[in-house]
Amino acid sequence: MYFRSLSLLATFACAGLTIAAPAAPVPAPAVPNVGAPALPNLPVPRSPVDTTVVTGALANAEDVAKLPALPVPRDVDHPTLPEVFKTIVIKVNPIADKLKTAVSIKAEIDATVVVDLLHEIIDVLSVAVSEVQYIVDNPVDFVLSIDGVVLALDAVSAIVVTVLYVIFSTLRVVVSSVDGTVHDAVLPLVANIGALVTHLLTLALTLVPGLLVLLAAAVGGLVDTLYFLNIAGVVHVLGLTRP
Repeated sequence: MYFRSLSLLATFACAGLTIAAPAAPVPAPAVPNVGAPALPNLPVPRSPVDTTVVTGALANAEDVAKLPALPVPRDVDHPTLPEVFKTIVIKVNPIADKLKTAVSIKAEIDATVVVDLLHEIIDVLSVAVSEVQYIVDNPVDFVLSIDGVVLALDAVSAIVVTVLYVIFSTLRVVVSSVDGTVHDAVLPLVANIGALVTHLLTLALTLVPGLLVLLAAAVGGLVDTLYFLNIAGVVHVLGLTRP
């Protein structure tokens, strides 16, 4: 009985193994070697752009939104600071010559002529103040140039110093030459010219603070004249002291 049971179990086990065994794989039919068609030449992909280099390390769109708006370029037809001062020299030089001639002979001094010429200097300086004020209000693309040629700071200083010497040396000759009613008529105009020059220098130094040292060093010969004419504004702006 015992051996009969073992025989049955062995028979069932063999049957199970026979059923569970996988079927032998069927070989795939042979595919003829017809050759794959050649692929067209594809463009080589470009290297990815390094946005941190191109955009100055802008990490995301929020950074872009924070950038300030681009400024509007300055009117290129408007004179630069050196051009304004150069124009003063060009316009005031002939007026200065006429003034010196007008007061050269004391007995022949014509008060009307002297006053009119002083008013011409005032007109030139008033226009210059407006032009420099424009530059102060619109400093975008501000350059120290004349006719497109950029000037060194000492060259700009030399032009400004020329303006100061031409104007104030002429005014000293005028004030020293007139007296009486002419003197009384001249002094308020001299004060007006001094105030305009003071304003002009203040605006120029706002744009180019580095000019101060150069100007103060170059106008030593004018200090006495400025005190004589009582042009306290220029003395103060340039930090001048009487030797």
